[in-house]
Amino acid sequence: MRGYFGTEEISREEFELIFKGAEQMHISYMQVYGPYAVDSLWKILKFGIEQKNKLWEIIKRGEEFGRV
Repeated sequence: MRGYFGTEEISREEFELIFKGAEQMHISYMQVYGPYAVDSLWKILKFGIEQKNKLWEIIKRGEEFGRV
């Protein structure tokens, strides 16, 4: 996985922890955007969750996100 300071391989377990943290951060920020944004933000979260395995496959292959 490419990060700010280099490239590191991560395990599926590490990926799951990172993804779970991203989900929690997304949910925690939802209240900041107010009631009119909640439906859109849930759709964004749902889309991300649906793409989770595809993201893992990209990371596993070592591809860059913009070149898939």
